Amino acid sequence: HKEGWGHWEINPELIPDPKKFFELCRTRGIDVVFNDHPLDVRDDDIHYKDYVAKAGSAVEIRQREYNGKHVMMAKVDITDKQQNRAFREVCHTEFMRLGLDFWWNDGSRGNMITTCGQLVTNKSFFDESERDNRRGMLLGRYGGLGSHRYGSFFTGDASSDYHVLKLQCEFTIRAGGVGMSYISHDIGGFMLGSDKLENNPAGEKIINPVQYLRWLQFGVFGPILRFHCAPGCGSRKPYDYDALVGGACRNWLRVRHSLLPYIYTAARCHNVTGVPVVRALFLEDAENEAAYRYDEYYFGAKMLVAPMLSDAAERSIYLPAGSWWAFQTTQFLTGGVEFQRPVKLDDVPVYVKAGSIIPRQSPDAPLHEAHCSELTLEVYTGADGTGDLYEDDGMTNDYKLNKYCQNAFKLAISGATLEISGNVTDGAPLGPTRAI
Repeated sequence: HKEGWGHWEINPELIPDPKKFFELCRTRGIDVVFNDHPLDVRDDDIHYKDYVAKAGSAVEIRQREYNGKHVMMAKVDITDKQQNRAFREVCHTEFMRLGLDFWWNDGSRGNMITTCGQLVTNKSFFDESERDNRRGMLLGRYGGLGSHRYGSFFTGDASSDYHVLKLQCEFTIRAGGVGMSYISHDIGGFMLGSDKLENNPAGEKIINPVQYLRWLQFGVFGPILRFHCAPGCGSRKPYDYDALVGGACRNWLRVRHSLLPYIYTAARCHNVTGVPVVRALFLEDAENEAAYRYDEYYFGAKMLVAPMLSDAAERSIYLPAGSWWAFQTTQFLTGGVEFQRPVKLDDVPVYVKAGSIIPRQSPDAPLHEAHCSELTLEVYTGADGTGDLYEDDGMTNDYKLNKYCQNAFKLAISGATLEISGNVTDGAPLGPTRAI
């Protein structure tokens, strides 16, 4: 948009043809999300007069100075029904008509008894995106308990240091415990002083490459993976770091993409049962004191992640009781113990329960494929077990009409024989064939 908060006009120097821009994104499979600060509307914005006319006599107008220029600002009290409706009708309609997928909401004004302006904003903007049979979505600030109903949330403008990375790990685990499963962090951190930035071989300003990689690896095994930072605080683009860490950024992003069937199934489980995607160890073993920790967690039902939250070359790991496989090395371990594990740069301590079946796809598969036509079942023996795969179109509300496919797989071991079976337990296949 044009420079300065309170503007709702597209900057023609950046996007000269908005309709063409949206169409181009569509052809490339890219969703379009605009960052929104619904605080004011400025008098040098074409929407100002219409907003003031529709917002009602209670709208507050004040004068502010921006870059030596005096502008009148009409406040948006999002908890005032008339102002809420006027703002969205006047300032949002054009973007929704162009095909905006959803909003990235960053703050609000207004107070309401028993709730807050942010929760009202989240509901309003989420409902706005739920149109033409599309699912609602939002990337928003946290609006208190109840926010889990309205999309996904971010943890704010944190500094780029290991202390924050540790806090984000703990926060994700704790948030899942109160229903806030779709937590999103600024991977790499948001802020860092220019005196702490480095140069990569191409001359790009970057943060410490090892720290960046550890943050990226944490994001790979989280509900949402999203890169973001403040201007002037260095790049957060994976390809600006990849050569410095031996290709590890690319490797782990491809692992993430291949795990999308497993992650989406965990998201469906959360939707139906409330059990979060990132799960505290004590959810599985509440009587065990060793399970009360916030530096490792279950990722979905089958995987345990102990992310590297520092630049150390090893870390202490608690492995719950049972039999486990190391995700990368296929080392077989017996749990119920705590131990030190050396960790290389391109290494994340991840373990999979014996008896698990993990559904995966090609790292080059499309993002919005309702039916995984080429499915890999990664089988971890050592015990009888199960695996699940949930599929729907990922975009519409048709899943509420039972247009989805719930698959169940079973692993049975008898001597040297492994038998894998599977069937559709609910819904119907969304594609005619599947290679497994």
